[in-house]
Amino acid sequence: LSTLFIEWLYSRLTRYMEVTLVDVEATKWSAESIKFVSDKGIMGGYEDNTFRPKNKITRAEAVTTLSRVSK
Repeated sequence: LSTLFIEWLYSRLTRYMEVTLVDVEATKWSAESIKFVSDKGIMGGYEDNTFRPKNKITRAEAVTTLSRVSK
């Protein structure tokens, strides 16, 4: 139970922290939108500070994103 609480607390604390995503170039047409969803905690990056915008979204990522948007 304590592990779940720590994970929940960590997700809340880091939700609004600004993260620099190394694979999102500021000049790309999608950069502003990616920054918005990242800053709002709707979508995040991966552990290696990448967003991987060219990858297809997984079912789990889609469900997580929809859950965060609905709050």
